[in-house]
Amino acid sequence: MKKLFLIILFSVSLKAIAQPNYKNIYKVKFVIEVKECDIKGKVKDKVDFVQIPEGFQFKITPPLEAADGYVMTFIRWTEDSGDPNLQSTTNFINNVTFRGSHSNDVTKYYFIPKAMFDSRCEERFHTATWGLTTDVTIIKIRPGSSKLLQGKYPIYTEVTNNINIGMMLVGKFSGENSPISHYIQAGFSFGLIPVTPQSTQDIRTTDGTVGAITPTIGYTFEVNKAQVSVTGGIDYLTGPENKTWVYRGRPWIGLGIGFSLVSLSSPTPKSSTQP
Repeated sequence: MKKLFLIILFSVSLKAIAQPNYKNIYKVKFVIEVKECDIKGKVKDKVDFVQIPEGFQFKITPPLEAADGYVMTFIRWTEDSGDPNLQSTTNFINNVTFRGSHSNDVTKYYFIPKAMFDSRCEERFHTATWGLTTDVTIIKIRPGSSKLLQGKYPIYTEVTNNINIGMMLVGKFSGENSPISHYIQAGFSFGLIPVTPQSTQDIRTTDGTVGAITPTIGYTFEVNKAQVSVTGGIDYLTGPENKTWVYRGRPWIGLGIGFSLVSLSSPTPKSSTQP
């Protein structure tokens, strides 16, 4: 068997690139000072800075007025997680960010500049997240065999650059606030496979391409958005060539490298949103 080559595997999401996910929860990594604003992001006159301690968790929304930053709203937690930062956040909301009686709370908003958000806050990681993503396989390889099929047709190790595009169910697993993530993915893709008279046991008389459906599974290890992937799949030709294709039932495998541009949407942890 010939030496196997590396596969370059890129997973492309159909979401906006390099943009915070406004459905997710973020936490203060280092102490910040922010000012109260209105819901549109306009900072109020004659208000003092409010110091937000490390560990506090919040949501963000884009300001409706032109401003280089975000509008913060804090979360009143109801889950009993044992995390003192969650209770501190709840106390902060009750004592500082709301006015009036609890039954008639009025939410306060705080404006955080984008530079401060990027350097002093981080997304809260979740232990498990699921989502759908579009998968694009650029190069793949099928191991060959030293034996002839039916004593006549060789099965060469094949490296192809035909592109498969499909939909994948992806599970992301990571520790709380950890830069390390593990992805398990499975799904189906579609593509065009090159075939020859030799690879179809002379069913074809000329070289050509045939459509294929490919069940695919994979594992991705990610550290700070840098990814290494191990992927595998089996191509099933959609034409009559599938019955005589010398690679029928033979999986392709590979090692992929890439860089994550976006994150999966994360389910909101249990909390009570502001009225």
